[in-house]
Amino acid sequence: MLFGHLLTGGTAQLFADVRTYWSPEAVKRVTGYDLDGMAAGGILHLINSGPAALDWTGEQTDANGNRY
Repeated sequence: MLFGHLLTGGTAQLFADVRTYWSPEAVKRVTGYDLDGMAAGGILHLINSGPAALDWTGEQTDANGNRY
């Protein structure tokens, strides 16, 4: 995580277990919804990540220092 932090110019890092990949076909079969946009290729479900995901998104900023 430190290497990633240094490599990306100080951006926040996230460590999470990738336990499930939802393919576009699986999402369509279960929900009837067609994925589009950034999720068009499928979704990674970061199960068991605890508060890490919220901590990470709260710390992430763009090149101008604006929070996402």
